[in-house]
Parts: sequence; C-alpha cells; structure tokens
Amino acid sequence: MTDSFSIKFFLKEADQNLSKIILRIIVNRKKAEVFTGLKINSKNWNEENQRAFKDKRLNEELTFIESNIHEIRRQILYLRKPLSATLIKKLYTGEEKDKFGLLEYFEDFISRIENLPKEYKV
Repeated sequence: MTDSFSIKFFLKEADQNLSKIILRIIVNRKKAEVFTGLKINSKNWNEENQRAFKDKRLNEELTFIESNIHEIRRQILYLRKPLSATLIKKLYTGEEKDKFGLLEYFEDFISRIENLPKEYKV
C-alpha cells in the first residue's frame, strides 16, 4: 500500500496587516501544521496556487520549503521507516534528529549490498 501525501500552504490571520503562512503536511489523511516563519498581506496571496502575487522572493522560499519536505519524505521512505505527517514535521523543525547524513547513507547502502545474495554481487 502506498501512502497518500500532500503539502499545502495556507494563511492564518495574525494581525490586521499580515497573515502567517502555515505549512500543512498530510499523510494518509493525518495532518501536521507548522508556521513557515513567513508572513504576507492576505490581499497579496493567491489561494488557488498557494503562492504570493508578484513576490518572487517569497515564492522561492515557499518552493524551497516544499523541496525540503519532499527530501525528508524521500529519506524516510529510503530508510523504510513508517511515514507520518508528524515525523516529517519533527524532522523539518529539528524536534527529532535522525541519521540522514551522507556518511550514514553510504554505510546503509554498503550494508545492503553486502547482504545481497551472491548472484547479485559483482
């Protein structure tokens, strides 16, 4: 069974002028939300595209956040860990540390190769 996965950005009213941009991560209908650290005037927000009107810098930042979330998801799947919105959020915010470094990646890769049946080894 494959996990359903989606990312959404939406606004949450903060004060009269600016709204907080919130990231919602959804995995198998379970959600986790985190404040992106970004704010915008709600008049400048395109709800359908989940991006700002005419603010290239802000849109690039949202794309960067989105890419980070996708990378965390890929790493969790590679390590064959159970995927959850909460785990992705914790890894993104740094609440939970996991061994996703380059050295650990290669150690795991080598270990998997060593455990392959003989006919698959070079």
